[in-house]
Amino acid sequence: MEYPQDHIVHKSEPIGERITHYGPDADQVIEFFGESNTGKQLLLIHGGYWRPTIDRAHLRPLAEALAQRNFRIALLEYRRVQGRPDDYLSDVLTAIRSLPEEEMILIGHSAGAHLALLAGREVRNCSLILALSPVADLQLGIKENLGDGAIQLFLGEEKGALERLDPIRLSAAKTNIHLMHSEHDFIPLEVAHRYYREKLAEGARIKFTLVPDADHFALVDPRSAGLGILLQALSEIE
Repeated sequence: MEYPQDHIVHKSEPIGERITHYGPDADQVIEFFGESNTGKQLLLIHGGYWRPTIDRAHLRPLAEALAQRNFRIALLEYRRVQGRPDDYLSDVLTAIRSLPEEEMILIGHSAGAHLALLAGREVRNCSLILALSPVADLQLGIKENLGDGAIQLFLGEEKGALERLDPIRLSAAKTNIHLMHSEHDFIPLEVAHRYYREKLAEGARIKFTLVPDADHFALVDPRSAGLGILLQALSEIE
């Protein structure tokens, strides 16, 4: 099967320098920023409660800000068909494996952090998973009715999906994991912190930071103080 040709983005477009396809679907694309930079390779995975109406566009300002600081950015898009939950992780892994094999850092936000925690378990060349406001405990998220049933819509009727795709039920990735949660996040703190406590007890290389005076989007908004916190976390990995 032939995929669409890579798309070189015109400079007038407020998006990345290049978009490449890793599959035949329109959403199976990676958008690149700062390709000529010499810094670390960062893979950004957007959130949006796994809904098809929310795509990677809201992470472009962060991608641009990180590229301006010499990082190389791959902003991932993936199919978001609710009720087909395995496709989300499959797409993220396929996207990652389509890239040159080099050391990389996975950065996921919200539902994207959920996918980063899962994908990092299968990516050998990942030196850090930076999970921002992660939905790390799906069962607790269902109990809290996150996003008015967003988790139930994501999982659908897929048999065994909760057991396969709930990070807290699975072993942690064998790499550095740094969870960050905002003090005023609409995702309850316990959704991330219970995962942290359990994986720490299991021996994972895991760290937790509560970001004061911040909301859900602070860590992905380059206009906020969260950018400095994110950069500090990235600087700690050699």
